[in-house]
This record gives sequence, C-alpha cells and structure tokens, in this order.
Amino acid sequence: MKKNRRNIISYSGKIHLNIGMIVFLVFFIYIVINLVIYAVRPRIQVYEVNSESSVMQDTTYTALILRDEDIVTAPASGYVNVYIREGTRTSMGEYVCLLDSNGQYTQMLSKQSNTESTLTSAQLISLKNRLVTFSVSYDPARFQDVYSEKFGLQNQLLSFMSQDSLNEIAELGVDAKYLTLVPSDASGVVEYYTDGMESLSEENMTADSFRTSNAQRNSLTSGKMVSVGDPVFKTISSENWTVYLPLNNEDQAALVDQTSIRLFFTDINMELPARFSLITLSDGTVVGKCELKDYMIQLADKRFTSVSLRRAGTRGSSITGLKIPRTAIVTEEFYVVPVSYAGQGGNDSAPGFYLQGEDGQVSFCSAEICGRNEDFYYIRSDEITEGSVLIKPEGGENGEPGENAPSYTVSAEASVQGVMNVNKGYAQFKQITILDENSDYVIIQNGQPYGLTIYDHILLNGNMAKDGEIIY
Repeated sequence: MKKNRRNIISYSGKIHLNIGMIVFLVFFIYIVINLVIYAVRPRIQVYEVNSESSVMQDTTYTALILRDEDIVTAPASGYVNVYIREGTRTSMGEYVCLLDSNGQYTQMLSKQSNTESTLTSAQLISLKNRLVTFSVSYDPARFQDVYSEKFGLQNQLLSFMSQDSLNEIAELGVDAKYLTLVPSDASGVVEYYTDGMESLSEENMTADSFRTSNAQRNSLTSGKMVSVGDPVFKTISSENWTVYLPLNNEDQAALVDQTSIRLFFTDINMELPARFSLITLSDGTVVGKCELKDYMIQLADKRFTSVSLRRAGTRGSSITGLKIPRTAIVTEEFYVVPVSYAGQGGNDSAPGFYLQGEDGQVSFCSAEICGRNEDFYYIRSDEITEGSVLIKPEGGENGEPGENAPSYTVSAEASVQGVMNVNKGYAQFKQITILDENSDYVIIQNGQPYGLTIYDHILLNGNMAKDGEIIY
C-alpha cells in the first residue's frame, strides 16, 4: 500500500509590511501619544465671569444675641394652654395662655386634636408656610433645631384650637374656677422658651458667655404642667437687638475704625446692615458689638447664631464690577504707543498705525491692541517692534499722515495685568483694572475697552496657556 504523503508548507517567520499595516501602526502610535499627553497634561478649567457689587473679607463666627426679654411666670399651678402663636406680637394685657389646674380643659383639647381637623384654610396655610421656611434654612449640623420647631408647631396648632375653645368654655361644661388666664405684662413678640441667659447684659458679659452650652433651652409647650412661679412665656418688647462677635485679632485690627458693617445670617439666609463698634468686656476680652434695628423677629427663637462678618475689601464697599478669581490674573509685556497715533486705514474699523519703513515710505499697519489707558495703547504686532517709527495721522483716527507729521519711536514696554479669555476656543489676553480685592477674588472694571464683559469665559489659572494658544 502506498503511504499518504502529507504536503507540508513552511512559512517564513518574517513579517511582511504592507500599506494597510503601516497606516494602522501610524494611527495606533498617534492615539497612544495623545492618550499619554492627555493623561499627563494639567486639566484646564474655565471660569464664567459674573457680576458682584463688592468683594468681602468674610469670617464666620458663632454670635451671641441679646434683646429686651421679659419672662412671665405662672400665677397658679396648672396645665399650660397657649392662645398666641409663638413669634407673633401681643399687646399689653392681652391673654397669652391659660392655666388649667384640674386638667379638664386640657383633656378636652387633647381629644379635639385627635379628631378630624377643623382648622381654617388660613390656619393650614400658616402652618405650611412655617414648615417651608424651616426646611429652606435647615442645617443638618444643627439637628436640635428640629425639636425646637416641633414644639413651635405644637404650640401654634394648639393655639388655633384654644382660641376656638376659649369662646365655648361655658358651652363645653368646663368649670371656669379651675382656669387662670395669663395676660402679657407688655406689648411685644411672644416666645415659649427660656434659656437661662435672659438676664445677661453687656455689663456682666465675659468671654465665657460665648459658650453655646450656656444656653440651656427649656421649651414651654401646651399641655405641660407648671407650678406657681415657673416661666410660661416671655415677651421681646423692642425691635432693637444686639449681636456680639468674638473677633479674632486680624478682624479686630481691620475694624478698629469701622462704624458700620454688614452681617450675613446663615440661619435665615439674610444679609443685614448694623452699627458697629469694638468694646472691651469686664474680663478684658475685646468683641465686636453690632446693633440692629430690624428683623429681630426672624431670630427671636435663637440665642446663638452663625454670622459671617462681611467687611469690604481693601478699597471700599460701594464698588460695582465683575468678580474673577485671583488665580486667573496674569501679567504680560506690551509695547506702548500714544493713543493719538492710532488711525484707520484697513478693511475694518479696528485702529492701526502708520509705520515708516527704512526707505521712508509710510504704510498702514494693523496691530493687536490688548489694552489702553487714557494716554497709551498696549499693542502687539509682527511689524511693529522696538525701534519702529510711527507717524501721527492728522485730524485724528480718520486722518492720514501729513508731510511734516510728528513721529514716535517705539521703545517703551509696560507690564499689564489681565486674564486669558477663551470665548473663541483659544487664549486671548484681556486687560483688567482692579477696583477691589480680597485674598481669593478681585472686582474689576466692567465695560473697560479691550476688557471683559459679564458671562465671558476665562482660564481659572491664567498661566495654563499663552496668548494665542488653542484651548479646545
């Protein structure tokens, strides 16, 4: 039998390059290089210019609040039932709460609160608005405020029911001899809590007074049993209130001659003006005293509150301009040319200059104008360099050089502050004029010629790209 012979074909180990493989390798290498460049290249961040009235030197403090507070105590023992909603005003002699000595009236209200709601639409809206206000200003770091708000809502709800039931006491079969109405001793805002610091005054205040643990809050809720002499509510009789700030040394030095200031209250998301002075407490501690005349009721339920002390930057507080980060600022050198030497001779309305060549011939030359002041342009040009001779046009920008027109030899350079605008996808230097500043931001002039406008996009770090470099 004839053996089957297998045909064995040997292949060379060499790789035969063809045009397709070469193209593939080129693209692969290109992609790898770009991936490496992307991985190691610093990330370019863009900042959108926005408007701001001024920059502020902000320092946050836990401030102490003092007001004109009068505590009203129980003339008899009994269960407290409130009639005036917390945080609202009462007039002198108006009944604020009722003391129920045998608990019959209180029990009746408790049963009523467990039945179907009979609140009016106005009362329901009032409760809803209170919840909305609290949710907007809620800070998770101050969870204890939830309990204060809970007590406040309970008091408000029961006050609605108490007002209706007070007119029906006889009909409900409640014996009036067990009930004691408690009026307000003065007109003012009603609050149903005490914290043990109502008697604190500026005269007996010390550094220890700023410890938040000193305020031992005791909420006075409807249905609570009190004895004779126990606090049942307090009234705040004046809209004037004072905020004290335990200032650091830097702020003390900066505010030594200040008579007014602006305070931002985090709890109510509100900025308020205040009369300011530095005072020395009995133990020698220097604090900031801020006197306010409005919006006391917004913080009537707080003894301590978070306050950002907002003082103007180095150049004042009534400054309007554009706000940009300091990191965006760069400084570049430009040739200086008098404004009077600018003319118009190109195809557009952009100003340029008449350049005198070595042969004495004068030609119009465009230039990149990167800024100006009252007397000079700051320019860049491939044609205009140090030693170039410019001829002054007659009759202003629309004129042309005369036979004996004055000349100007370019020599001086100036350092100009600016930022890198990237609206067009490449870095473009824009001059800025600083009006105000702090450690993080500056306020610059708005509407400056060859400058920035609101909503322009600039490099957050101005040194990340050079003038003319493509960004994206």
